[in-house]
Amino acid sequence: MNGELLLMVMMLLSVAIATAAVVQRDRTLFMLWVGFTLFSTVVLFFTYPVLAVLKLVLLFFAARHLVGVYNQVISLDQNCELAIHDVASSLVRREAVVPRIENFVERYSNYEASTLINIIRERGGRGAGLAVVFEAYPTLRASDQFTRLATELVAAEESILLARFKFNERVAAYNSFVRKFPTLLFARALGFPNRQYITA
Repeated sequence: MNGELLLMVMMLLSVAIATAAVVQRDRTLFMLWVGFTLFSTVVLFFTYPVLAVLKLVLLFFAARHLVGVYNQVISLDQNCELAIHDVASSLVRREAVVPRIENFVERYSNYEASTLINIIRERGGRGAGLAVVFEAYPTLRASDQFTRLATELVAAEESILLARFKFNERVAAYNSFVRKFPTLLFARALGFPNRQYITA
């Protein structure tokens, strides 16, 4: 009867610690639960050896499953981290490349405008006669540069949009996995939070 009472107390204490670890999302409580479970198994060997062996077999398969779940959560979490770095890289690229192209296009446009104005002034000052003269003016290329700028801007924004989309996709996979039962209990006990989507 004394062994049965000890067994009941250990089971209740184990459930209480596991519940606290899940509710409070505390890794320390989870590790305490693991330690207490191993300790209670050793104590169980002295009172009910058959139950202790059965418990060890169950713990082995549970631990094997939990290691697989843990590795899956870590893998999904790292995919999210990689995706957020892709978003940051795309933003840095836009901030680095686009202003340089804008500056170049502005300088090139100013150069073309001043060149054209100078040519017109020079040619207008030379001839005062009534003869019709067909003159070749330089080909203006600023429109090509504006087209290039627009293309770069669109490419930069599409790159950012694609990186954000991939990040949100990976966050959805991560959140879906850690919210499924029974993974939810393990993820909460180890303190894996839900990740936030990029909305802006």
